[in-house]
Amino acid sequence: MDLILTDVTVTRIREDVYNLLDIQGDTSYDYHHVRHVELYAKKLSKQRHLDINVGIAIALMHDLGRIKGGIYGKEHAAMGAQIAKKWLKKLDVAAETSCVITTAIMNHNQKKNIQDSYSELIKDADSLAHKDELQDELPRYERIRSEIARISPMRIDFASLEQAIFVFNKQMSEIIMMLDIEDEGLLTGSCVHEFRIAIRSIRAVLTLVSDEELVRCNKLEKALKKIFKLFEDSRKLTVFQKSLKRAGLSKSDYSFLKVLIERENAKIILGFRNIKNKYEAQFHDSYDSILNEDEAHLNFERNLFNYNQAFQMVRLDEMESLHQLRIHGKNFKYLIENEVLTIGEPIDLELINELHMAIGRLHDIGENMKLLVDFMSTGAIKLKDKQALMVTGFYKSGMSEELQNIRRLVFRFRKRLVV
Repeated sequence: MDLILTDVTVTRIREDVYNLLDIQGDTSYDYHHVRHVELYAKKLSKQRHLDINVGIAIALMHDLGRIKGGIYGKEHAAMGAQIAKKWLKKLDVAAETSCVITTAIMNHNQKKNIQDSYSELIKDADSLAHKDELQDELPRYERIRSEIARISPMRIDFASLEQAIFVFNKQMSEIIMMLDIEDEGLLTGSCVHEFRIAIRSIRAVLTLVSDEELVRCNKLEKALKKIFKLFEDSRKLTVFQKSLKRAGLSKSDYSFLKVLIERENAKIILGFRNIKNKYEAQFHDSYDSILNEDEAHLNFERNLFNYNQAFQMVRLDEMESLHQLRIHGKNFKYLIENEVLTIGEPIDLELINELHMAIGRLHDIGENMKLLVDFMSTGAIKLKDKQALMVTGFYKSGMSEELQNIRRLVFRFRKRLVV
């Protein structure tokens, strides 16, 4: 939609607003605040390729509800939109342009919500001005907006086909070497962590492969899934064991877990042997030709689109929805860390990592609660009522904290996508 707002009209609006501010005097808050917001709106309009005159007009009129209407608090936005609508009508501004301006003014105090481009423009310009004026007293979501608005828009690019092949082969060599482990005592936390990273890195590269080549890699993909699944029960029990310690229980309350973890690790070693025997050809095959430049770029663009869509559609109250978001994020996380992709701003990789870990922790808490119920029902864990309340309270508190953290991280990421 092409918005039309002439320089003459903007000048008239500025004169009318400044006249109101002159009446208040240069010692008033709004006298300087409106000017600060105008400057930021002009700058952000240029950066985001929005109509500069429209951005400036919104900035000049965003607080009319307070300046002219005398309304303070949340209601000043609605009043300001009404006053702006009357002004724009007198100035013969087109209905579509007027609607965009008044909608942005109406929305400008809804800092927790992400809306249309011009609403986001005024919210960010307002937040930047508040940051200068209020410093550390800024509300959380205005602080987030002011931080994000100061950096360049998010940019993720495909870097190197050769690097993708190098990563694939390097991580494959690591997996082949680790499959030779025969002593479960060597399956330390760091060893399992490295194993999982190697598998995820390969699977991330496979998201760039054409459908035709992916068929060829089908058996390898099955082998990687089987290896990953081998660690599942051992990892669950280890995470559960650590959580009980953090919850305040003594070792004697869950000492039996050590034996269960050792049994699961023994199963892993046996599983290694079976997988090596069954999929030996797949592990030693050559995969240098599985990636094609055009197909890799096409799949990268598709994956990036799907990641963006997952962010727009994610439901914070649905674990499966969060899980799907995490799966998309994992692929980008490992491709960026392995320099197959490049990312413009370090903060964006930090966001991907933080969100990836937060959703993982939330999932782990859910699994810990299930295990607690299961072991208590079988009598393997015997807790007094006070202890049971302490542990369940610990989990519920952790879940609440992670959900709040995820909500903020998703907001930050959505803001980066909008910008």
